Amino acid sequence: METYLKRLADVLINYSTRVQPNEIVVLRALDDGEPLLKELFRATLAAGGNPVTQTMYDWSYHLLYKYGNDAQLDFINPENEWVVDRAEVRIEVEANRNTKIFAQLDPAREQRQRRAWKKMGARFWERANSGALRWCSVQIPTESFAQDAEMSLDEWADFVYGAMLLNDPDPVARWREMSARQQRWCDWLNGREEIQVRGANVDLNFSIRSRKFGKADGTKNFPDGEIFTSPVENSVNGWVRFTYPLNLGREVAGVEFHFENGKIVRASAAKNEDALLTMLDTDAGSRYVGEFGIGTNPMVTRYSNNTLFDEKMQGTFHLAVGNAFEEVGGKNESSVHYDIVCDLREGEMLADGEVFYRNGSFII
Repeated sequence: METYLKRLADVLINYSTRVQPNEIVVLRALDDGEPLLKELFRATLAAGGNPVTQTMYDWSYHLLYKYGNDAQLDFINPENEWVVDRAEVRIEVEANRNTKIFAQLDPAREQRQRRAWKKMGARFWERANSGALRWCSVQIPTESFAQDAEMSLDEWADFVYGAMLLNDPDPVARWREMSARQQRWCDWLNGREEIQVRGANVDLNFSIRSRKFGKADGTKNFPDGEIFTSPVENSVNGWVRFTYPLNLGREVAGVEFHFENGKIVRASAAKNEDALLTMLDTDAGSRYVGEFGIGTNPMVTRYSNNTLFDEKMQGTFHLAVGNAFEEVGGKNESSVHYDIVCDLREGEMLADGEVFYRNGSFII
């Protein structure tokens, strides 16, 4: 385990975020993230950066959502404001002890806090899109994530480090190969105007006119492996029944959306529909699509009930409701961004009427 963490820290500092001497590098860890936090601190020093650590705990958010008054939910931690304004690199380590800790709470309280943080979030993306702030989120194996995936901790760790390509003698070289492969697909799609997605669980079409596809090659999330765009906001029409659940602190399963002129006009879920509808009513942008993505990581071979991995699974696509990506031309604004994944190993995608993806694979 320690060897993997050292290798992971090296990739995150020297490939994903490219830490330079004298940069402020904020290292944030949730719950049980200390083992990787320590290796990231060491690797940051070796790269000449100035590491600043933050530790967070799910229990603190649980207490806030359960007992906090409206003013406390609206409070902005000045330490986080400093990070958004001053950090040149931010790496966040997710290592949750209990992924179901928010399951019994009123989802409206979390959405209130998200609305309060919207201005700070906009500042974060302003600096990130300008290149002033580089960021990456990463997960390390924990018992809670292993339980969600219905694996032992050892099995989950093998899956995680395999998806990160850390079993390779030179994982950075492997990530650069994936990046080049993704770039070829993006180059083919850029300049097209309309995407259609067809399958047993989907019949969607939307415009990508004046938008472009970007690649997720291990420099923002880790592991990574997708290409993505932000559809023209009022152009999404059709329906989709998502194969895999959405995690809103509670598992929201059997999600189905119907779109008219970009907006979700009808939404349902077989499980925890109330949480879904509360999220969709967060703000004016939360019923519009902020992202369309296609999973490209061949080492993510199965569903794991973990969005960071599932949205990268080869043979799937995902939509994110809410905030769009300015870097690819997106304009939708929202304080939420939730990805929901759908299998497309039987189905196809077309760009301007030409099939480019069939039964889980690119054919271009």
